[in-house]
Amino acid sequence: MTHLFFLVQGKLQVENFDVNGAHIVFSFETDFSVIGNLELFSQAQRTLFSTVQAVTDALLLAAPIEVINNHALSDPAFLTFICRQLSNKLLNSSLLHANGVLTAEYKLRKFLLFKIKSEGELIELENREALAARLGISVRQLSRALAQLAAEGIIQFKNKSLRVTDRQRLSAIEGNQSG
Repeated sequence: MTHLFFLVQGKLQVENFDVNGAHIVFSFETDFSVIGNLELFSQAQRTLFSTVQAVTDALLLAAPIEVINNHALSDPAFLTFICRQLSNKLLNSSLLHANGVLTAEYKLRKFLLFKIKSEGELIELENREALAARLGISVRQLSRALAQLAAEGIIQFKNKSLRVTDRQRLSAIEGNQSG
């Protein structure tokens, strides 16, 4: 590791690859995230390597690791900031793994309910591969879940635009959590 990166603006997809070739999407990072903070404190030899891909245009600041090691690691404000970042990553990772028993439709419904709060009932979706990765499902499962919600008259979608037509039925997801 040569630098610690600070994402000022944009969205990044961070992926881990196991040495045996297994691919794992680790996280999606948004404004004010830190990239490399997990590696900053890791002493173990890693059997994974990571890649970072910009999902949108992104603005990053890079701090050389020597500067971080020589100056920032003794600064309580910096360490508090890094601890908060690590805490957020741990929580998001735990939630991602906990969602492993949920159906694709359930995950999509929860995601759409969240998006309604920030974007309203007309939602612009990212590409299907990125959305499926974010939800921890396959593109095929995502397509089936979208088709099912459309067939039920809960949503209308075309390309990347989706309109929620029945918010009440969209939120009726109790008992639809596993399987």
